[in-house]
Amino acid sequence: IDIAKIERFEEFRTTVMIRNIPNEMDFATFKNWMDNGSRGQFDFLYNRIDYSTGRGVGYAFVNFVDPDAVVNFFRRVNGRSWPGFPTSRKEVALAFATQQGVEVLVEHFRNSSVRLEHPDYRPKLFYVHGDPYPAVPGEEKDFPPPNNYSKLQRSIENARVIGKLIRLRSSTASRSASF
Repeated sequence: IDIAKIERFEEFRTTVMIRNIPNEMDFATFKNWMDNGSRGQFDFLYNRIDYSTGRGVGYAFVNFVDPDAVVNFFRRVNGRSWPGFPTSRKEVALAFATQQGVEVLVEHFRNSSVRLEHPDYRPKLFYVHGDPYPAVPGEEKDFPPPNNYSKLQRSIENARVIGKLIRLRSSTASRSASF
């Protein structure tokens, strides 16, 4: 992320990928970390979790309300160690995400099988500063329901097939490791 370009109004992206997240960091801890200095400045958050283990996979996506919020967040966290994880050598790393904007993210995830997972594993939407009363900035708001049930069904079937492939690969690897 080139913050100088943002400050010169040459860069307008607002969706950021956060990398190097400690695998032990759960959603509540991650959300608290995000709220510390950015509460009400982001409207979308998705901390990717391995459903089979319940542990993080090391990255997340956040959409900020405007490029200035990206600059403030970048200056506060990029390259720093993760608080509360003293044994982790990981440092916060930020990059722009491929998919940009809350509308694009909602459309990407609203018909996804991930929406059927445990609530802590799902992408979430949040109220931001300037939302109409009685919205409280930083509080979760409802994710729109699916609008394409055939797409949702394909996503569910794909998740089942991928899950079977992962289990097959891990059982094959453990068998070959025993020889």
